[in-house]
Amino acid sequence: MLPEVTKVLPIKNCRKCYLLHPKNNSFLCQADVEFSGDEEITLSFTDWNPRKKSICGQAVLFYDSVNGLVTCTCDLLDIRPDPEKKGYHKALCRIQSIQDLVNRHEDFRLSISLSIRVTYSDAQGKKPVTVAGITTNLSAGGLYFITAEPLPVPSFQIRFYHNILPFVFQARVLRKNELGNKRFGYGCCFENLSSNAESMLRGYIFQMETRPKN
Repeated sequence: MLPEVTKVLPIKNCRKCYLLHPKNNSFLCQADVEFSGDEEITLSFTDWNPRKKSICGQAVLFYDSVNGLVTCTCDLLDIRPDPEKKGYHKALCRIQSIQDLVNRHEDFRLSISLSIRVTYSDAQGKKPVTVAGITTNLSAGGLYFITAEPLPVPSFQIRFYHNILPFVFQARVLRKNELGNKRFGYGCCFENLSSNAESMLRGYIFQMETRPKN
C-alpha cells in the first residue's frame, strides 16, 4: 500500500501531466506542470473548462523522469483563466496521495496496428530507401513492427502515417524475427527521443489505452 503524501513531493522532474475522468480514469485533458513550491505545483490546461473554482479528489497522472508514471489524488485550487496563455486555465495543485506508481523503465506496451514508413540510406549512403511497415505494439521506449522485406541496416528513421505522431523517430533493432510468408518482424527501441516527442508519445498511448471499448 502506498503512503499518503504530506510533506515530500513525489514529482521531481515533470513537465506534462494528464487529468483523468473521476468515474473511469479515462483521459480528460493534458496539462503543463510548473513547480511553485516544495509541496505545490501549478497546472495549466486547455480543452477543459471546469465550472468550479476548486476540485477535491482529482486524479492526475504525472510523467516524472525520476519516479516514472505517478497517478495521484490531488486538490485543484484557485482555478481561473491563465493570464499568460490565451484559452488556458490554471490551478494550484496539491497532491494528497499516490494511487499508483509505475517505474519509467517498465513502460506499458499498447497493442495497436499503425502504418509506418521506415527510411534508411542505401549501401552507398547516398539514396534514401523507404519501406512500409505495420506496428503490432507501441510503448514510450520502442515498438514492434512487421515488413514485407528484410531491413539491411540496424538503425533507421520511422514516421507514422496520417501525422498521428508528428515526429521522426530514430530507432535501433533489438531483435529480428523471420515470420514466414515473406514477413519480417523487428523489435526496436527509440534513440535520442526528445522530451516533446516522448511526452506526445506517452499521451497518445494513454489516450488509446483509456478510450471507450466497443
